[in-house]
Amino acid sequence: MGDLLVRTFGEAPVQRDIIGAGEHMGMAATAVLEPLCKLYRFTADLRYLEFCEYLVRSYDHPHGPRIVTTLLESGRVYRVANGKAYEMLSNLNGLIDLYRLSANKTLLEAVLRAWENIVRCQLYRTGTLSAAEHFQPDGQLLTLQSSNVGEMCVTVTWLQLNSFRSWRAACSRMGCSSTCTSRVACGANPTEYRSRWYARPRFRRRGGSPLR
Repeated sequence: MGDLLVRTFGEAPVQRDIIGAGEHMGMAATAVLEPLCKLYRFTADLRYLEFCEYLVRSYDHPHGPRIVTTLLESGRVYRVANGKAYEMLSNLNGLIDLYRLSANKTLLEAVLRAWENIVRCQLYRTGTLSAAEHFQPDGQLLTLQSSNVGEMCVTVTWLQLNSFRSWRAACSRMGCSSTCTSRVACGANPTEYRSRWYARPRFRRRGGSPLR
């Protein structure tokens, strides 16, 4: 699947623009960012990392969602693309993974601004987000049954995003060194992070030989 994506979408003349392949101004299609980051970790194939970087560039294509740009400019998630919450959070989790691999602090800053805006203006008392599957204008927390509050996919990806936030908070409190495992996990030392991933045992076939 990863090879198919890399062959089909990109910036070469024979390739398609991935923004046109998905709904919600392309956020549905670019949500493959996180799994492609994981694929790069397990294979060390630079094609996958380059494709992840292409996905982020595609945000600013015509009719694209402008996820990073909008968050840096406004800091408000409801202004990103059409405000579709699950697809946006999926992309934010992918941006965190790409930040861990690249140490590009612009990606981290965009995600942190989104996180802070959600906590201040989008979070329900139950811990969930969204009404009718979208982020609403700041502070407009709809409560009617017809509002369809708290899509399950949104809740899951929000919990996922907060697991990263917890690691960063722990690193900040402990003043981790560059060799700290949790600090490596949150991107402070991407070279060491990559080397530790590649040193992990690969999945094994039934007969015991490693899968490469």
